[in-house]
Amino acid sequence: MSSNALLAVAVALTIPLGSCESPVDNSHWATGRFEGDKVIALNARYDAGSAALAVSAYADVPDRATGVLELTGPEHWRCDGGFRQHPSATTFAGDNQNLPYFVAGADTYSTVNFFVPAGSYTATIQISGFHASLDERVELDHGSAPDADTGLEQQDPGCVRVADSAAQQKDLIGNYIRGIQLIVKRLGKSDLRTIADKAQQALMRANALSDPAVIRSANLSAARILRTLGDAARAEFPNPPSSLMQAIDDAVALLSQSGLR
Repeated sequence: MSSNALLAVAVALTIPLGSCESPVDNSHWATGRFEGDKVIALNARYDAGSAALAVSAYADVPDRATGVLELTGPEHWRCDGGFRQHPSATTFAGDNQNLPYFVAGADTYSTVNFFVPAGSYTATIQISGFHASLDERVELDHGSAPDADTGLEQQDPGCVRVADSAAQQKDLIGNYIRGIQLIVKRLGKSDLRTIADKAQQALMRANALSDPAVIRSANLSAARILRTLGDAARAEFPNPPSSLMQAIDDAVALLSQSGLR
């Protein structure tokens, strides 16, 4: 057990159990209890040569129980998903890892990878149906830079970027639209390029407005255009580029955010 592990545990209706840090893989564990004696656990880890922060969450909940994993810090990401039971033949050395594990979106992996810049981050797992949450803070020594051409980042499926202010939302949406246009240009499909350009035009109209309600309406119009772009990309390619589909999901999520100042 390490008393100086960088952990911040906030468990609704829970009693903290403790934390430990492994110098081999820089693992940071946080554990707690909810509903009396049920365990919830969170692990963030990274290797010396890794650019990704890998986060895993476990909880004593039924199969398919919904949850949300968030990462906050220099960047803010949100992953909607749920918990899955291990196959009966699958066992691990640690008891916590035998609990149902969180997966983001329609993924099947027990780990969510965040390719984010270096810095101080807090991972939070929330299980609203059981009034339980758990936080864990960790310093990421090595980060990951965005794509040099598009300026976009690669993330695991099921996670989307979140804006914390209206100004950040505007900047991020602009970056994503430009990145989407570059990806589409590389694909050499004129119909996709036309749709991406329409999204850019809708964004320019939104940026020229001042009424929050009208801006939101324009943003939602741009989001609808991007969804059309995603449908068109799936029609053009059996397996459309994951970078394009991720960028569309991120941009739509950002365009759909409201109430920011």
